[in-house]
Amino acid sequence: MVAGASSCAATVASGHEDLEFPELLGWGPTPDTLLVQMMENGERVWKLMPLKDGSMGPPMAGTETLSEPIEHPLTNRMIGGVRPGDTEEYVFFDPALQNSWNAVLHTFPGERVLFESASADFRKMIVRLEGPKHGLIYELIDLDAHRASPLGGVYEGLTQPLEVRRVNYTAADGVTIPAYLTLPRAKARAVSSAARQRPSCPASESEASSNTRGRAASAGPRMPGFHRSSSSAATPVARNASNPTPSRR
Repeated sequence: MVAGASSCAATVASGHEDLEFPELLGWGPTPDTLLVQMMENGERVWKLMPLKDGSMGPPMAGTETLSEPIEHPLTNRMIGGVRPGDTEEYVFFDPALQNSWNAVLHTFPGERVLFESASADFRKMIVRLEGPKHGLIYELIDLDAHRASPLGGVYEGLTQPLEVRRVNYTAADGVTIPAYLTLPRAKARAVSSAARQRPSCPASESEASSNTRGRAASAGPRMPGFHRSSSSAATPVARNASNPTPSRR
């Protein structure tokens, strides 16, 4: 396992595995550590490896369900991970960052919120919204100014996402496999009308996008959010003492 900065590189650990060898994910969230993914008791876990001695720390709590790391835009350290699902979830190692992200999610209830970028201190974020209320649009979130400002549409001429429904089916070996069905607008209305007339199979609605990494699961207590202006100018609101964020009216 080789790590380095700029043009320098050094071997920090080595060994032999016939299968499922450890994978270097990047710099760890703390100084002089690396974030490593490996198999343990049949599960993929993330561990921190100190550069000073190459020893492997214990599994980081909750990382067995994460699929890819989140990289800090300035330090290049891995500060969290993505939990896959019908709607993927961002998990941040720093509780303060997690609280800020949860507040952003609560600002847009019922919509898919995808993280796009952030300032170095994560006090400003750009997110992509996909949902029936705001359509397909980019928003600038300013946690210090308590504002959420629309930046513009995601696609020219396309303002609303199509409905995507999950359908589970059973394979020949008995494994349940999820599939996702995108409904044209007229079909979606017809399906909704038919659903009111007869019982439907259990299914959960989700938004799907092949070119994005959406992170829209909520965690923790519900918090007030920002006020979002419908125009290009954002509207300030009163501060929230616990975690100042924009709030909806």
